[in-house]
Amino acid sequence: MNKSFLNGLLPSDEYKKTRILYFMAEALVVNVVLLFVFMSLYYFVSLEIDLGIILFLSSVLLIGYPYFRYILSGMEHTEISTEKEYKRTRKEVVLHAILSGIFFGIVMLVIKGIPNNLYEGMDYIFMSILFAIFYLLFDYISLRKSYNKNKELD
Repeated sequence: MNKSFLNGLLPSDEYKKTRILYFMAEALVVNVVLLFVFMSLYYFVSLEIDLGIILFLSSVLLIGYPYFRYILSGMEHTEISTEKEYKRTRKEVVLHAILSGIFFGIVMLVIKGIPNNLYEGMDYIFMSILFAIFYLLFDYISLRKSYNKNKELD
């Protein structure tokens, strides 16, 4: 068995683990190509590019690409193949999104402190709602893709 810190982050299912590693490798290749393009633009066209923005985009790409590929692949919910399981899991997805939004709001309160005025309070609430909506959207897309894929396999 490989002794890598990635083993603690990856699922135990070999198929999922392999696919996620492929997604991570794809992200790395895309990242290297984009960095090469930015470097070429900087040296050959003298385009001023902020290093902070490049590092931020690189990090987002390395984290976001495998995540979105995993969500869109339909691998997450392998046990969902009937309409009844799908509806039950859909309710769980909504509950998880709500709880995640509440948790996100609490974490924001801990990090930023109690809001001083109405606008800061509304900011906390809207950020928590947006987080919950995006969480719900991505989890629902993953569930729907998984359900359709599992239905086709049966």
